[in-house]
Amino acid sequence: MTEYRQFGHLLRKYRNRSGLTQLELASRCKYKQSWLSQLESGHRRPSKDFVMAAKRALKLSTEETALFYLAAGYSEDDEGAVIENAFSPFIRSVLPLLIDPALANLPEPVALESVQQFIEGWHHYALAKASQYNREWKDTEIECKQAAEKLRSATDYLEAHLFDAMGSAALHLGNVIEAERRFAHVEGLLSRIDDPYVRGQLLAHQGEVLRTRGEWRLSEQKFQAANRAFLDLDDETKCAWIDKKLGLLYLMQNHWIKGNTLLERCIEVFKESNNTYEMAKTYIALGWGYTQSGDWHQALNNRQEALKLTQRHRVMGERPDEFLQMQGHVYLGLTLHQLGFLEDGLRHLNTAKEISDRLQEMHERSTILSGLSNAYFDCYRLTSDMECLTLADRYAQVAVEESRQAQDRRRYARAMMYQGSLWLRPGMLEEAINLLEEARRIFRALEHHYYLATVAIYLGEAYMMSGEYGPLGVCVDEGIKEAQAY
Repeated sequence: MTEYRQFGHLLRKYRNRSGLTQLELASRCKYKQSWLSQLESGHRRPSKDFVMAAKRALKLSTEETALFYLAAGYSEDDEGAVIENAFSPFIRSVLPLLIDPALANLPEPVALESVQQFIEGWHHYALAKASQYNREWKDTEIECKQAAEKLRSATDYLEAHLFDAMGSAALHLGNVIEAERRFAHVEGLLSRIDDPYVRGQLLAHQGEVLRTRGEWRLSEQKFQAANRAFLDLDDETKCAWIDKKLGLLYLMQNHWIKGNTLLERCIEVFKESNNTYEMAKTYIALGWGYTQSGDWHQALNNRQEALKLTQRHRVMGERPDEFLQMQGHVYLGLTLHQLGFLEDGLRHLNTAKEISDRLQEMHERSTILSGLSNAYFDCYRLTSDMECLTLADRYAQVAVEESRQAQDRRRYARAMMYQGSLWLRPGMLEEAINLLEEARRIFRALEHHYYLATVAIYLGEAYMMSGEYGPLGVCVDEGIKEAQAY
């Protein structure tokens, strides 16, 4: 490692951003390309004249200039002149890493706690070495033990955040078992460290796992515990983040008044902090809430607003967020299809599928595929185009399989229900009834009145087509009862 490696990294990064070649930048700074090449590899220290010339040529901001100078071993005085700083080479190599703007994206608690613990650990180690040189063996032993404890604590803090993030990633990839394993590891680490922030994150993610499995009450308890954790930290934005998850949980149980009330409150918090990501997600959820209430106009407005926000949002302020855009497209597509705008609905749903394929993202996969299956089946009924029927069948089967693998009971049952509804035709009635009955069994366990009413309609149609009038009567009665409960 060379002393000025961090400076070379910054120089190359800012040069590439400016679209300049090494030769072009060297020419503007009146230096040779070979010399600039050595600077970028960290093998030479830049002169004061060079850093000033490069700053102007690269059009660095105030913050970037401070970082650039620091990495070169300089700083700027009150008159703007470049002066030597008094830091040791070790400090000069570490400080630019600590004040790099990219670190602003780290959660503040993990950044503060882990760095502080590491620094204290190295401090104890330095004292241990001093004691060792003075042949003070007892003090050497004590300081080494304290250093090891601090470094272990720093590693535990960082590892807890890393495994929580990996668990969340596994959940998005549809691997619920792996997500649970990683969250269990975080829980073990939290028995050794006190980190209320990661505890709140963990409780929220455990709530999501339980919500995926349809364990509503346990999921609600986890979300409420997470809310209390962030309330203790006085973090209003995180509390709103949890309230959004609770709102979604209530919508999954058809409690749309309760859900919408929470979500409307979240919108105000996210607007205040200009959090476009969470605003977009909340507007998507509100679209569902208004769909449940029967206010389709408001549902469409919320989904359209959500898509606009997904296109505005930038990951770390730089690049578009494809995952968020995928969600915006799929839910706007579903709403447009439900309102009868079949062509527009298909366009948005196909865009969502293209993004999902590219990201290999499983979180919304069955929703996209089931939506496409329904839309293509409606297209077949309008046009009698057999290609549309083939696509409808294919997407329905893939939706069932992928939601089964993701262990998402609600989406799995919904996918089976939609596939069963497509098979309500001669020669496939037995398979349709099997799928619909299995979907009904899961919806009963989930106490999901809306889908129970819907599946009862499809089953009633299936039994009528097969001439089984006894089960038909049961389905009619159940459909009416569940519709009234909804």
